[in-house]
Amino acid sequence: MKSVRKYQFVTSPFFLGIFLILYYISALYIPVENNERWIPALIGFFDFESLSRFGSVSLATIFILATAISLYIFNERNLLIGKNGILLPIIYLIFTVATPKTLYFSGVSIASLFVVWSVYYSLFTRRGDKELFIAGFLISLAALFDPHITLLIPLILFFSLRSAVVSARTVIVVLSSILIPFAFMFSFRYLFFEDAMFFGEIYLTDLKSICYPSLNLKNVADIVLTLSLFVYLCCSINYVLNNINRYKTLKCNSFSRFTSMIILTSLIVMFYPQSGEGLTQIIAIPGSVLVTEYISSTEKPTRKRIGYLLILIFLSISRIAAVI
Repeated sequence: MKSVRKYQFVTSPFFLGIFLILYYISALYIPVENNERWIPALIGFFDFESLSRFGSVSLATIFILATAISLYIFNERNLLIGKNGILLPIIYLIFTVATPKTLYFSGVSIASLFVVWSVYYSLFTRRGDKELFIAGFLISLAALFDPHITLLIPLILFFSLRSAVVSARTVIVVLSSILIPFAFMFSFRYLFFEDAMFFGEIYLTDLKSICYPSLNLKNVADIVLTLSLFVYLCCSINYVLNNINRYKTLKCNSFSRFTSMIILTSLIVMFYPQSGEGLTQIIAIPGSVLVTEYISSTEKPTRKRIGYLLILIFLSISRIAAVI
C-alpha cells in the first residue's frame, strides 16, 4: 500500500495546478520572436500589429482554456481516465505552456479547439450524417486558421468513414463538409477582396514548403527535455497499444485516433519548421491524453510517477535556462 501511494503527489491536481500557474507566469518573461504566421480565415479582417501584448496573451489564454475544457468534456463522456477528471486538462495546459509562443494569439489557438471537437464527432459518425458532417466541417474550419492542419484532414476522413456505414451518400456528405468552408472562404475573398487566386497560391505555398526533418533545440536543457518527452510519450503509446484490446469500443477508438494524431502532428512539425512552435499546441492534445492514461494506470505506478516527475523537473530547468 505504501509503495502504491509513493510519489502520489505527482498526479495531484493541487500540485500540478500550482506548477502550472508558476510555469505560466514564468513563460511571460521569456522574449518571443515576432514571426507571427498568417491566419487565412482572418487575413484582411484582423490586424495583428494593432494587438497589444496583453491582448494577444489574453486571447490565446481564452482559447487554450476553452480547449482544455473541451478535453475535460471529452474525457468525461468517452475516456474516463484519471481518478480526477481535471488531471487531463491540467496536463494538457502544462504541455501547451511548455512552449512560450503558444501564450500569444495565433491561428492554432483557435484551430486546436476545432480539432478536439472534430475528433470527438468522428467517434459517432455511425449515428448518422450529422455527426459525419460536423467532424469534417470542423477539421476543415481548423485548417482555415492554420494551413498545416490541412494535413490532418485525411486522418479525420479515414476514421470518420471507418466508423460510419459507408455508402455513396456518406462519401458525398463528408466531402461536402470538407469543401464547404473552403468554398465559402474563396467565394468571400473573390467577392470582397478580389484576391481568391492569390489567397489560394499562398495557402498552397505553405503546404508545398517541405524541408528536411529538423528540430529547433537551442541549448542542452532543451535537448534533454525533448529526449525525455519523446521517451515518456513512447512509453505511453506502448502502454496504450498493449492494452487497447481491453478497452471498451469507444475508448479504444478514441485512443486509436489520438495515437495516429500524435504521430502525424509530430511529423508535420519536423518537416514543416515554418509551422513554428505553435503546432506543439496541437501535439499537446493527443500527448496529454496518452500520458494521462499511462500515469493513471495501477501497473507499476511508482515508476511512471517518477518518470513524470523527471519531466516536470526538466521542464523547470529548461524554463529557468530560457529566463536566465
